[in-house]
Amino acid sequence: MMSAENVKVLYPFTQSDYGFANEAIAARLKKQPDAVVVLTQKGRLSDALDAAHVSYFILPLQFTLTPRTFYLTALFKLMTGSLPLFRFVREAGPFKAAFFHDLTSALCWSGPLKMARIPYIVSMSKLENFSKYATITLSDSTFLLCPCPFIKEATPGRFHDKMFVVPFVPPARFFKDEEIRRAKKRLLKENRAAPDTALIMTDAPQEQLLDGFSSAFEKASGRKTAVVRVSDFETADALIAALTVCDFYVGFKPFTWDPVPLFAAMRAKTPVLTVRKGLYMDVIENGVNGVFFDSDDDTDAQAAQAAALMNDADGVKALRASAADWTNKIYKKTLDFMKELYDSVGKKK
Repeated sequence: MMSAENVKVLYPFTQSDYGFANEAIAARLKKQPDAVVVLTQKGRLSDALDAAHVSYFILPLQFTLTPRTFYLTALFKLMTGSLPLFRFVREAGPFKAAFFHDLTSALCWSGPLKMARIPYIVSMSKLENFSKYATITLSDSTFLLCPCPFIKEATPGRFHDKMFVVPFVPPARFFKDEEIRRAKKRLLKENRAAPDTALIMTDAPQEQLLDGFSSAFEKASGRKTAVVRVSDFETADALIAALTVCDFYVGFKPFTWDPVPLFAAMRAKTPVLTVRKGLYMDVIENGVNGVFFDSDDDTDAQAAQAAALMNDADGVKALRASAADWTNKIYKKTLDFMKELYDSVGKKK
């Protein structure tokens, strides 16, 4: 009989870059001693794994599938290109379960897993339009995960009973004083800003909106303002370092499918202000880990509220502390929940 110590969890990734989630994926895998990680190619995810000292295999795919791939096309590709995956599952196991960070990886790997009777979990990180084969893949999964209720509600109801909301909070990152000074100096230099300039991080790409908000904020606060965009950064570590020196984070893009920057702001103890819409409604606990704007469309009112918060030293201090405490608790709950989930999957096998 195989001992529990020799039974592993398979983590296949068919994408080379998962954006701001790369570091969080690496951190979680580092805490998973029974993880067997398989990549199709080198990239930013492998860079994050190397930095976290997480080992992995490289197994190039001979085919690609997407959630919209036609059923018969998917079957043909699987029949002609899955042999290396079957061999890996047989030779690298035994596996008690497999975890997919995205649906595309599940589409490519679920066939060999089902043949070997290995249960699998799929993380639904964004909304998809499902083909017949994608629907079958999800139906055959043991559990489904998503980062927020908004995505769960938009997923077909037949999957809800086995779908759990699991926020993807990045791990804590601590910076030395010198690193913080360098981060602020770099942001000020890039924005050609004076040392007393207010630094605002935002997820919004709309130039007109940002110009209007920053102008209104300068008028309300009496300080020059520089706007820093989430899209300016390639890794979560770089983003969190920048957030550490920003005065606050403003959320104007409520229907984004990447909540990591929002959680990263809380991790960095950067006060968060957002409109009361979409994803923010699922994440923000008003006054605990962030603050909702009183108005969703009045730029002057939003800027005045942000300026008032920034000038409230005690309020900012309390918000920073409660947001950091909230993310710490969510992160721990997520790790504990994932352990329970794997134990549950192992019993279902």
